Amino acid sequence: MKIGPANSTTPLIGDKQEAANRKNQGLEKKDTINAREDQLNISNRARELQANYIDKSKLMAETENSADKKLDLIRLKISNRYYDKPQIKMKIAEKLTTDKEILREFYKSVY
Repeated sequence: MKIGPANSTTPLIGDKQEAANRKNQGLEKKDTINAREDQLNISNRARELQANYIDKSKLMAETENSADKKLDLIRLKISNRYYDKPQIKMKIAEKLTTDKEILREFYKSVY
């Protein structure tokens, strides 16, 4: 048995040559496809939605900051015994009474 050299210089004959040509053509096509850059087109509606989302996110952040500020102010007033003053206690009681009456009227209308 005779074994030939292990190099790619031996000519391909017939079907082997055609298969190799098809394989090389496929590689060339893939190379040209990969050479193109990817593109992304965003519709105007998507841009509007993104702008609305950003606006709402900013508004939420501002609201959270203002709520934190209000809580900090209430904590400060509690630590300074602001709510222990008789006139403040009366204002709170009046507010609670008004809220209670509003709730009572609400529940009467519902039931």
